[in-house]
Amino acid sequence: MNPLARRSRVIAGCLLGLVVAGWVLGAIRGAHHYAAPAHATAARPRAVRDAARPPVPAAMARAQAGATAAVARFDGALRNGDVEQLCRPNGIFTGAVVADLNLGGVSCEAAFEDSPVLARPPALTVTGATARPDLITARVRVGAGQTLPLDVVRDGGRWLVSFSNDVDPLTALEQH
Repeated sequence: MNPLARRSRVIAGCLLGLVVAGWVLGAIRGAHHYAAPAHATAARPRAVRDAARPPVPAAMARAQAGATAAVARFDGALRNGDVEQLCRPNGIFTGAVVADLNLGGVSCEAAFEDSPVLARPPALTVTGATARPDLITARVRVGAGQTLPLDVVRDGGRWLVSFSNDVDPLTALEQH
């Protein structure tokens, strides 16, 4: 074989070797660069699970917490027999609810004192909620029985129990 042809084959072989080596290293580096990190792979099942339900914005979560707190204040006032707190406008109930309870010649205080709800207050437990701006409709379990919708509205920085399905909360509880 001609020495010049031999040298050309050696150089071509070296160049081919460098090209192949560069391609292999590039593929390895590219695979490493584009591969998902281990923590992302571990989080994939949670991401799939979370994709099934929409994320709850922080403001909505705070609103639901406020509604739950309003129902808890209502529950506590019933259990403590705190008629004064129950009948103070914008204390637990909206002013409209208290005004409605004062209609018909009976005061709000008398309506509660005569109610079996105050004599045997059921436990109120929020089991779910539907939120809109400034209004949460909480699903509230009454004792160990049925649930009822209870609207909770924003009044400034507080959440107050309001009418639900055009019924005041005391009447709604008495029906359950």
